[in-house]
Amino acid sequence: MVYDAVRAWTSVVLVLALAGCRSGWHRRVPPFKYVFRPSAVPFMENPKFSFEIKRRWKGPTQVEGGVRFKHPGGAAAITVSYHLEGAPGWKDPREYRRWMRQQGSTADSHIVDEVELSSRAAAHVVFTTHEYSPEYLLGVKVAVARTELFMLPDAQGIFLIRYDAPVGEFARHRRVLERLLDSLTLAIFETPVVE
Repeated sequence: MVYDAVRAWTSVVLVLALAGCRSGWHRRVPPFKYVFRPSAVPFMENPKFSFEIKRRWKGPTQVEGGVRFKHPGGAAAITVSYHLEGAPGWKDPREYRRWMRQQGSTADSHIVDEVELSSRAAAHVVFTTHEYSPEYLLGVKVAVARTELFMLPDAQGIFLIRYDAPVGEFARHRRVLERLLDSLTLAIFETPVVE
């Protein structure tokens, strides 16, 4: 008898869910509007860039030239920033590529490749960092992190997108970065063509 009641209740819920997906009733009914919330929210507070970030990530925290979002339970963070030419944090794009190539440990490849972001070519590198605690002897306590860095120049400055996470959490949270990159929109200034 209990089994039949559960089966009937499950059928009713399934039929309502399938019927409601087209009409959008689940967005209006209070118990369901919290269950069917989108997993990502848009960030549109900066005039130079906008993107979607996972809803439960904490932020935005203001950083030099941009914003940072952090995973609530760990050390993973994503930073998106824009640095105007001559402002703090800005480097010439060629010099910045050189700096990107030098980052990381000896186990890293130190290859800066080209990827497409917001329909534009961007420099991309992944590297490892080792942070030693000053409270212990050198090498006793080490935090190992992976960093993925993107640099996209435009006529007035450079866009930087940086994803940092401990080695054990890097792959798990990388999907948040991929969603951010897929939804990324940049306000890029072109240099005027002189004829």
